[in-house]
Amino acid sequence: MPTGVSGGMRLTEEPRNEVLLRKVFEYFVWRLLERHLTPTGWKVEHAKSLEWQILSESPNLRRYLPGMEADIRLRSPDGARVIIVDTKFKNVITTNKWGMQRFTSANLYQIFSYVLSQRHRADAPNEAVLLYPVVGQLLSEFAEMPGITLRFETVDLRKSWREVEADLVHLFQTGTLPLAMTAVGDLSPA
Repeated sequence: MPTGVSGGMRLTEEPRNEVLLRKVFEYFVWRLLERHLTPTGWKVEHAKSLEWQILSESPNLRRYLPGMEADIRLRSPDGARVIIVDTKFKNVITTNKWGMQRFTSANLYQIFSYVLSQRHRADAPNEAVLLYPVVGQLLSEFAEMPGITLRFETVDLRKSWREVEADLVHLFQTGTLPLAMTAVGDLSPA
């Protein structure tokens, strides 16, 4: 970027607009999955509103109750897999006050709210994925719980477009990452 000083140029880092980057990543994943999975019979929904299951409520509850919206909801052609995908544009791992690396609590609470609010439905989700972009280092972890598989997945945006595309399609079609994607290290966001 020009500096106004004769003969010198300096590159500066623009401030990151986290909200914009998060939305771009969300739309990228949605459109990619829609493009590749829909022709094979998958149902791919974006910005899916989720209803709270309220049996009884106080008069003003809905004035204060936040809405819930899953970034992406997938249903396999046979209906056996229903996946809620929540894309994130932040660190997958944070350091807690004791210096230990942990998943971010708020992300877990959010995805669990989505899953639990839908358990009454005939097509209730049986998988939940928190998906993070990274550069270079990857993570793929899961937990089998009663009625749900929770997955923490990363996609390496340093890879070529074709590799990113293939990795994401493989991840959601099979529920696993290709073996080449299993390296772990620094988990800073892209």
